[in-house]
Amino acid sequence: MSEKIVFFDLDGTLLDNEKSILESTKIAIRQLRERNIVPAVATGRPPSRIQWVLEELKIETYVTINGQYVVHEGKEVVKETFSREFLDDITSFAASNKDPLVYSSLDDLRSSVGDNYYVRDVFEPAKMIYPIVDSNYYHDNTIYKLMLFCESPDEEAYKQRYTDMYFPRWHKYALDVMPAGITKGTGIAKFLEVTGIKKENTFAFGDDKNDMEMFAAVGTSVAMGNAVAELKEISDLVTSSNSEDGIINGLKQLNLI
Repeated sequence: MSEKIVFFDLDGTLLDNEKSILESTKIAIRQLRERNIVPAVATGRPPSRIQWVLEELKIETYVTINGQYVVHEGKEVVKETFSREFLDDITSFAASNKDPLVYSSLDDLRSSVGDNYYVRDVFEPAKMIYPIVDSNYYHDNTIYKLMLFCESPDEEAYKQRYTDMYFPRWHKYALDVMPAGITKGTGIAKFLEVTGIKKENTFAFGDDKNDMEMFAAVGTSVAMGNAVAELKEISDLVTSSNSEDGIINGLKQLNLI
């Protein structure tokens, strides 16, 4: 297989501000493949929410759910799920605090509550339909991703109760709930171990704090022009924004296309 691979975050990176793919980005991804360089997606979204991107860009390798589920050319490389006992407990605890949860299998999403402002504030700007309500969804489905909706002061109770979990915040009302030690970076590291690709031949594009571990896992990191300051500070290169041809410009600066 190719000796080089480029990982792209999705929201704020591979997608523009309208949640679409720029024509220049499509050209850039096609040119990567022509040079036998593997384009890959690295996102916090579950596979069910990125299928249209994978199909449109003909991408077969992806790190999803912030490293909890990784696939290379149709083969599972990493598969981290939640136990029924943990889901029982956090569902009950969140309900007692009146905090919504959104459960994600590989195929679909379900919400623990209906018509919640916090959930709508996350889903509507992303042009995603509010999940069907089913607080028992995890009873019959394997859950790979769990989202908790609450404001910053309220998250401390969860951190104290679930010390073996990690709660990265990515929205003023939303956090991911993840097994401690699992990140985009660990997903990529496992991927490289399985494929034998050398770290120095890996590249990553991102825009937010949850891309910091990914940047540490690759040889060369590129922050989008719209990226948070903390990410720009640790990146090897800063390109233009996600709506100003940042992908194709960054790849050209790296001499990958």
